[in-house]
Order: sequence, then structure tokens, then C-alpha cells
Amino acid sequence: MEGGKKAGIYKRKGKSPAFARHMVKMKYNELRNITKTAEYFGITRATVRRAIYGPENDMSRKPKNSPNKTPEYLENLIVFCAKETGFKYVRLKHYILEKYGIEISENTIKKSIEEEWDSAGEEESEKDRQAFI
Repeated sequence: MEGGKKAGIYKRKGKSPAFARHMVKMKYNELRNITKTAEYFGITRATVRRAIYGPENDMSRKPKNSPNKTPEYLENLIVFCAKETGFKYVRLKHYILEKYGIEISENTIKKSIEEEWDSAGEEESEKDRQAFI
């Protein structure tokens, strides 16, 4: 019996993980042996067990919360001040500290401005982008 790893059955490009789990389940039902199924596909026994006993559908990998995410009101303030003054990161950091008494990292300011630029659209040129930042 030629192994699935050599035949490329388990890790076919373009096939979903749900399809791969289905293939493992079918082969397990045929062989009724976890070790032989793992050897056939060239995967670990733990992966076979996960395919057989695990959930049918893929679960989201998106985090449930992001405790270090910059609050939206702060991002809006950064973008507003950047458009109003035309300052870059260092000067904008000091401007916000003096005017509002809020200390913000230059990296946070840079990220917020770049995210705003990305959401504004791609039709503007790179020169306009540099003028904004």
C-alpha cells in the first residue's frame, strides 16, 4: 500500500481542511487502526485522532479579544490631529501630549495614521500619502 504522503493525498493544495479530515475519517473507517491511518497519510496519530473525534467544521482563529488594541477614540484623535496639523510622528506625539495631556507612542501614531490611509483608498498616489503622513 503506497502511503498518502507520497501520493500527496492529505496535503493537496487547494483542498480544505474539512476535506482532509473527511479523507482521514474514510481511511480510518476502512482500516480501523489509528497508527496505520497515520502512516498512510504521513501524519501523526494525534492528528488522526483530532480528525476523527474533533469538530466537523473549522473554528475561527480570530482572537476573542485584543486587550492591547488602541481604543477607537484615540485613533480618531490621532487621525484628526494629523490632518489638522500635518505633523509627522514625533511632532504629533508632542502636540497631543501638550494639547490633550495624553502620552502616545510614536509607533501607535504611525500605525493609526497608516491604517487610516489604507482605509481611505488606493487611488491616491504615493506622493499624496507621504504628504498625509
